Amino acid sequence: MRPHVRARKITHPSATVRLVDTRIRRAVEALVALQLDDGEWPTTIASRMDMGGVTAPDTNYFTTPQVLWSLRALRSEFGQALERGARFVEAGARRGAWPFWTPKVRRPVDPDVDTTACAAAALVAVDRDFDAAPAIAACLAMRDDDQRFLTWIRDRSRANDVDAVVNANALWLLGDHPAAEPVVDWLLALIAARAEAAALLYYDRPLTVLHATSRALVAGCAALERGRGVMLERLETLATEETAFGDALDNAYALVVANNLGEGRSRLAARARDALWRQQRADGLWPGVSAWNGPEHPAPRMLWWGAEAWTTAVAIEGLSAG
Repeated sequence: MRPHVRARKITHPSATVRLVDTRIRRAVEALVALQLDDGEWPTTIASRMDMGGVTAPDTNYFTTPQVLWSLRALRSEFGQALERGARFVEAGARRGAWPFWTPKVRRPVDPDVDTTACAAAALVAVDRDFDAAPAIAACLAMRDDDQRFLTWIRDRSRANDVDAVVNANALWLLGDHPAAEPVVDWLLALIAARAEAAALLYYDRPLTVLHATSRALVAGCAALERGRGVMLERLETLATEETAFGDALDNAYALVVANNLGEGRSRLAARARDALWRQQRADGLWPGVSAWNGPEHPAPRMLWWGAEAWTTAVAIEGLSAG
């Protein structure tokens, strides 16, 4: 049976904001300056989780969609940069799906649900004419017996796996699609049980699950509405006295989650906001700490990816909303 595919274009809610804080403006300008000529925002790959050891630049279709989403409300002032980024991402589609690496790497890799969902959802957010139906169909074709999304878009005779963040990012793309329900049930149960770590294959941070799930909520996944309280309770458990939530990416995630849950003026959000301001560098950027890892499961984790652009974009999203 052909999977149900929503034919109409998805529309995600977004607002336009003006930058009145000079620190945020400096951050956005520094972020735009990082953008490559072809529109990509660069990434670093490292041999250690602390982004030390052997490092090298990486080129992929995963980082740039994150930046596009985080800057979507600033397109009135920085629309040209967003347009370049959107063109870069859209050019990477192959029959409705995206591989992780760009052709600049010259390394073949199967397309995956994570990259495909993020790329298509970000394009919907910044381009009203983008039709996400082929990407939705490609993702819907890769589900396990429990209707959770598999990571890799490949022949079913080959090995595959299930990651919580990949599934949350699939919800970002799906919106109010009926296929969201079983994934929502699974993710909210993980969050309520504080058991995210058991379902993280390509990510290290529990806050990544909250960030991706709350993003799917504000992007239109109505089935997640019942999880607002569960997500907020989990966010509260992840705060520490010393550093609010941890490094710059954790604090950025936490602030965005609080905003997404309607708690942007809470004491918890204020702690994350204050920590982020302290962690901003003099050049306006935030450090590129590890955001995801590899290689393909079940091989041992040996590679970590991070980007100044990734951390800075999420920080800007959180700070410009408050």
